[in-house]
Formats: sequence, structure tokens, C-alpha cells
Amino acid sequence: MKTLLLIRQGAARDLPLGTRQKVWQIKRRVPTPEKVKRALDLVQEGAAKAGAVEWTFAKETVMLDAVQQVRPKVEFSAGRQFANTGIELANQMRPGPVPIPPAALPFRAPWAYGNLPPELK
Repeated sequence: MKTLLLIRQGAARDLPLGTRQKVWQIKRRVPTPEKVKRALDLVQEGAAKAGAVEWTFAKETVMLDAVQQVRPKVEFSAGRQFANTGIELANQMRPGPVPIPPAALPFRAPWAYGNLPPELK
């Protein structure tokens, strides 16, 4: 991404751009019973009293717990897997040649805007 940002506009119209992806299903972490209890209390208080952000996250926690009551519960931490997979996919890619921007036009004269004297009358 950094290379793309450093390239001058128009430097390379046919810039090669590769992508890699990996998709897998990850089960959510099971919230602890204490967290579900606190979340349920916040939901029952209502968004006005608990605060909109806190209430929204509490509602999501209660809903997740309800869904996981129907499905098998498995604790799973995906953070390290995401990082390792991203590194693995990035290492599969090789950078292409750095595009060379077109040469600048020859210098003729500076912009005259700043060279005008002040209007005193």
C-alpha cells in the first residue's frame, strides 16, 4: 500500500496489482456467564439509561449467548491466526518493478502571481 501511495499520478497506467485471500469459518468466543449477566442487566435498563454504545454491545452479547445455546460452544481465539495468515499471504507476493514517472516539463519561468506589487490606491 505504501508503494501505491508514493507513486505519482500517471506514472504507470498498467501497474500490476496482485491479491491473495484465504477464507475460513471461525466460531465466536463464548462470553463468560458473568459477562452475559452484566449484559442482560444493561439491556433490561434500556439504551437511554445504560448509554447507547454500552447497550448496543450488551445486546449483541446477549444475542450471541442465545445463538450459542443452540450451537456447540467452542472457545476460539482468531487474532493470532489472522495475523499469521496475513503474513503468510503477504510473503507469497513479490513486488513488481517500481514505475518510473514521466519526466518533468522543462522549467520556463516562475509563476508571476507572487511577484505583483501591492495596489496602494
